Amino acid sequence: MEKPPAEVRATIGGSGWSLLNFWLFHRKEHLVFDLRALPLSLVEGRLVLDRIQSQISESELQVKSINLDYIGLKTGAKGGKLLPIRLDYRVDLLPQFDLSGPIHMDPDSVWVEGPVSILDSLGFWPTDTGRIGPLKAGWKQVVPLAKPLGSPMKLEVEKTTLEIPVEPVVEKTVLFVPVTVVNAPGNFRIFPATITVYCIVGMSAFHQLDASDFKVVADLEGVALKSEQNSVPLSVTCLEKNVKNLRFSPQSVEFFFRMGEDVN
Repeated sequence: MEKPPAEVRATIGGSGWSLLNFWLFHRKEHLVFDLRALPLSLVEGRLVLDRIQSQISESELQVKSINLDYIGLKTGAKGGKLLPIRLDYRVDLLPQFDLSGPIHMDPDSVWVEGPVSILDSLGFWPTDTGRIGPLKAGWKQVVPLAKPLGSPMKLEVEKTTLEIPVEPVVEKTVLFVPVTVVNAPGNFRIFPATITVYCIVGMSAFHQLDASDFKVVADLEGVALKSEQNSVPLSVTCLEKNVKNLRFSPQSVEFFFRMGEDVN
């Protein structure tokens, strides 16, 4: 669609004080027109003038003229496009609660029809904006999609069902998580061979989480066989996505190279 002019200049008449007050304190107004309400492919100058007049707070002022006769609205080829729906709501949770899974929308996409020139620039269609929560339990409700105000776009559906899974979280202690040594220059032994991991996890995963879900690594790259430094820090990662506040003890291990031995 052909873009309208960025600015319309108006000639305004009125008494001296009203004009001075308007000049000192007025702000630029934005003109918004619903294209669906316009029968022709243009906005007539009289309509623009009347809209400016209605937005002037000073009753003694009158819009005499504007610097255009009309605004053309030439539209290009029309088409359709399936766009993913993006959640624009803010979701708040109460302390000690967290998501137990991904937020789900049904439908999660919407068919949008309109000018191809506009469709090509769209990568998603948002929901309405707002705030949900704070939540302490699962939440499911129909929410509206953003309306295409001032745009010649048409949505196949105007709402989506939003489902937010929520559960309480607790601290979990996992004992005897084994340490894996990498890049060792020779045979060695470490102490301790296992560590304890502390983390925050949702109730649904509490009993399933065990030592096999963690990877603890001691990296000996660059350490010489006769090094006087015999401790190395540990790095810990978790395969479970919903684990938070990961802590572990001890945070390092001691290593000892065993000379003349063939096995670890």
